[in-house]
Amino acid sequence: LWWIIRLAPIGTAALIGRAVATYGWSSLASLGTFVAALYIGLIIVWAVVYPAILKFHGLGVREFYRNV
Repeated sequence: LWWIIRLAPIGTAALIGRAVATYGWSSLASLGTFVAALYIGLIIVWAVVYPAILKFHGLGVREFYRNV
């Protein structure tokens, strides 16, 4: 199992390289858009949703993030 874990990044890079060679760099544009949307969503949850829920329950936002 350990050798599979060690070879997984190489296999992933090879699959991405093959996709770029076959379909061009534009094939990765949709993936980049997805990753950007994912990070924006995570930042919204971290900066808006969690503080709103904590304030609703009467907990300190700063104390929560310090303890996390």
